[in-house]
Amino acid sequence: MSNDPMYDDWINQRRAIDSPDGLADCVMATVQETEVRRKQSLLLRLAQRIEESRLARWTACMAAFLVGSSPFLYLAYVAQLLVF
Repeated sequence: MSNDPMYDDWINQRRAIDSPDGLADCVMATVQETEVRRKQSLLLRLAQRIEESRLARWTACMAAFLVGSSPFLYLAYVAQLLVF
């Protein structure tokens, strides 16, 4: 792959080293943990993004404010149409 003798020596040294006994268990546990994290629900991931980002928090608060105030805005619009 490479014509660099230092790289080839390094690769040969790495191949000669045995892996630790618990390496396979550690790798499999990490893979399993990654799969569990992928299966988290969309709402949970969205909530985590909102917790991490200031902009996302502001956006969520503004959306909640607009949804919560929409009945009052509608009533104010209807009140303009009524003649007292």
